[in-house]
Amino acid sequence: MKLSLAWKAAALILLNVVLTFSAGLLARNYVLNPELAKIELINDKKVLHQLEVIEDLTKRNMAESVNRIKVFASRVKNSNWVDFAAGLTELAASSDISFAIAANSDGSLLQVRPGSRFNPENLLSPAQIALILKTAAKVSATDTPLVNLITTQEDALVVAIDRLPDIEQLDVLHPSVFIAVNRINGEFIARVNRLTGVDIRLINQGEFSTLLSAAKALSGLRTIDDELLWSVRNLEGERVIMAAVSLPPRSYDDQLVSPTLAIALLITLLTWCIAIWLIHRTIIRPMNQASATLQEILQDKDYARQLHYRHRDEFGRLVAFCNQLLGMVNHHTNELEMLSLTDPLTELGNRRAFDIQAQKYWALAERNTTRMALIAFDIDYFKSYNDRYGHPAGDKVIASFAGILERNFKRGSDVVARVGGEEFLVVTQDTPAGACQVLTNRVLQDFREMKIEHADNPTGFATVSAGVFQATPDVNLSLELALNRADEILYSAKQQGRNRAMHSDALVDAIKQIRSADIHRLPSKT
Repeated sequence: MKLSLAWKAAALILLNVVLTFSAGLLARNYVLNPELAKIELINDKKVLHQLEVIEDLTKRNMAESVNRIKVFASRVKNSNWVDFAAGLTELAASSDISFAIAANSDGSLLQVRPGSRFNPENLLSPAQIALILKTAAKVSATDTPLVNLITTQEDALVVAIDRLPDIEQLDVLHPSVFIAVNRINGEFIARVNRLTGVDIRLINQGEFSTLLSAAKALSGLRTIDDELLWSVRNLEGERVIMAAVSLPPRSYDDQLVSPTLAIALLITLLTWCIAIWLIHRTIIRPMNQASATLQEILQDKDYARQLHYRHRDEFGRLVAFCNQLLGMVNHHTNELEMLSLTDPLTELGNRRAFDIQAQKYWALAERNTTRMALIAFDIDYFKSYNDRYGHPAGDKVIASFAGILERNFKRGSDVVARVGGEEFLVVTQDTPAGACQVLTNRVLQDFREMKIEHADNPTGFATVSAGVFQATPDVNLSLELALNRADEILYSAKQQGRNRAMHSDALVDAIKQIRSADIHRLPSKT
């Protein structure tokens, strides 16, 4: 029975889904989920209870610290101002607070002392002190200190405030308002982390609202990202401290021994083993073989090569389409190779084609000690011709000159190429010096006889300049060096007034103009 690749994959997937879903459904609904939710809820409530205990302890410690300062102040007599200042410093340093503040109700006699939690990098700003005193002014003398939270631009503060009753009326020379301050910052949260064993991070109102609306886990308390929200409100009911508590991931160790989960896990493992083996044999291995073949084709650029697959399923049709595509790529690659070597305007070879062919013939001439000639042609004043008569007219001039070159240099070993806008290069081999000069002069004359109007040329017609360099290649004379010399000779022709050809068979100096008197034998134009 022949099954298509789709049916094979569908059967494997369906079998795996049915078995996995059945096992997972049983374990989730009857074993894992209810137990996990209970454990999760109990642990989360423990964490929140720990935080509430720490919150209560912090408030008590703050109240005790400010109460000690109040009691000490009530025992200080009017004449012992220095003793009060020293005692306040000692009490602050021995208390679990960041700062101790003493002042009168109007802010006079202000003293700020560092506590045991003082950090020199986190001093109270004048604005924070003013806000604390403003809050303290609203507190009347009671037997119990007032503990509240204050929000400032820098951070949140926990303050415990107490005062002596009507001390200003008694004309006593020490403060009557006493405040213990703790910063709610990274250091404070780090101490809480050490006490609870969890990771707490302060968040802003926006983050708090986002987490509050985030999806919850099965317990209904933590988020699906295992985070709890914790906040502390001030006496006005505003959230001042907002934090996210990162909890350890849920553990499934206590469920691994359940029979249902063990059976489901065993069935899933066996199913996947069978599925993976079948998928590897029927799908992955053929695909890997095709992929390896395609990689070899890409590396070798051998697009004529074909893929092999013997089954007539969907992958077989894909392989057939790939083979058709490879055939098209091979055909178009050959066409592009030809196009990449041809100048589209003149249908002569381009610079790339010239470099390939010229290098081949140059190396051959070096081995055979054959004389070579390099001829560089350049249409005179061509830019001004384009500017005056337009680019279409300039294209016609280039095409006409290319035709002249093809008619004169028509041996199979001649390389003729357009290498620039109005620049052409010709390589001939085993050509006598006189014959090469004759051909060059004939090209210039044939172009003159076309009498192409060129108002910016002193002759009134379009003309060409040429530079001819003849030599026998050897280890000291590369093609690049010879091309540079041909350009120098062409430049010399330009300097001498254009509309002429210059030649040389030396690397330096000895450049002569080609004249009709130099020609002893003129080959017929056939």
